[in-house]
Amino acid sequence: MIMNEGFKDRVLKQGIKKSANEHLSDADGIFLVKYRPAGFLPSYTDHENFGMSGLPDMSYVETPTVKNRHGDYVSAYKFAVREDLGSGGEKPIVLGLHGHGYAEENSYTFLADMADEMFPDSTTNCTIFDKGQRCMIVQEIGDPVDLGGGDIIRPNIAWTASFNGTWSTGVFDFSSRVFCSNMLNMGKALFKVRRTENHRTMLEERCEIVQTTMERFEKLTTMARVLKDSEYTDMQFYGLMAQILPEPESITVEDQVTGVHTIVPPHHQAQRHHEERSMAVLDAWGKEKQAWGVEETFQNEDGDGNLQDNFITVKRGNRWLAYNAVQGAEQHYINAGYKPRRIKNQHRALTKAVEGKTRLADKALALLTKG
Repeated sequence: MIMNEGFKDRVLKQGIKKSANEHLSDADGIFLVKYRPAGFLPSYTDHENFGMSGLPDMSYVETPTVKNRHGDYVSAYKFAVREDLGSGGEKPIVLGLHGHGYAEENSYTFLADMADEMFPDSTTNCTIFDKGQRCMIVQEIGDPVDLGGGDIIRPNIAWTASFNGTWSTGVFDFSSRVFCSNMLNMGKALFKVRRTENHRTMLEERCEIVQTTMERFEKLTTMARVLKDSEYTDMQFYGLMAQILPEPESITVEDQVTGVHTIVPPHHQAQRHHEERSMAVLDAWGKEKQAWGVEETFQNEDGDGNLQDNFITVKRGNRWLAYNAVQGAEQHYINAGYKPRRIKNQHRALTKAVEGKTRLADKALALLTKG
């Protein structure tokens, strides 16, 4: 496979370390969120007399209320609304709908403040999803490890929060590979965090984050070195693909009247999906070998086994490269709906990585570590 010149140098660039609040600002993540009572139009307003020009008459909106723990009546439900966009001529955006007990935050700065307090100037990236519905802040909290030849992995944590209720405020540990930006070994949330002025508690939580993250990072580093020392041929990789990406099978259908059996081939969409995933994984395998494989040169032979004057150089792969080929193809291409250049698809793929939805990579790692 032919690689672009300077490909390795291009992908080895890292994000600039600075404060979480700076990265939050760069990602357009500093905006005001307000909470508005949620109501509904009763069914009797469906009649045409309750509207003008086909529009509903909002004066009939009913807002359910409940008693809170203090004995006060409050709206049973409330919208989290991003209202800063209104000043630019755009309508306010509803980020989420919540019950009355939902803890109110007015921006993601509380998340950035916690990240900066625990690990100052360690933030490398911030991603805002769907105009503010979710936020992820990534920090590098330890020294990178070079597995050899510039193949670098780094210990990271990710802070997550959301205004749509899909992500709890929490901290995840994971490792990242500089080449192809793979998110490896994504763990479950270390714990749910809360905003606190108790610096002793924050310090204890910081120590717990560092200890847990570095323990998992050391295990990943050890596993990576073991896998890297184990050669993996193309034929072995094809066998791995057959196990994690089995071809769609035909089914046999029996006619209930005649009893005749008919073989029905796989649906064309299932076949196309299999081919796209297979090509993505194969392409990633070729790139991994080209960038990190061990060169081996041998003298060419003709059909009769006679040595020729020319020499052929090939690059041999290993189990570490095989894992990253599957993991990278799944994270950057398959989970992005085969259109990785679209920002929305990139966010979808990143969301799946954060939520641990990497079925192919998990299965491949289990097979590769088994031997």
